[in-house]
Amino acid sequence: MTLLEEASPATLAGVSQLRRSLRLCLSELRLPPRTRDDLQLAIAELGSNIVRHGTPAATTLGLRLSLERDLLRADLED
Repeated sequence: MTLLEEASPATLAGVSQLRRSLRLCLSELRLPPRTRDDLQLAIAELGSNIVRHGTPAATTLGLRLSLERDLLRADLED
């Protein structure tokens, strides 16, 4: 089941936008706060690394959060 599917420009502002969307989505799930914070940080770090170091440079970032049985899956694509 897809919980979130969002795209943004491959910029630091776009990464921030994805992180905000993720935070809103995660707030509806009954996850421990530490887990929510860790997932948001991981997406922010991965996104900023793509923006800063990607070769060739990315133009768009896509974030998908899905629930597969008892597994929460986050995919970040450029």
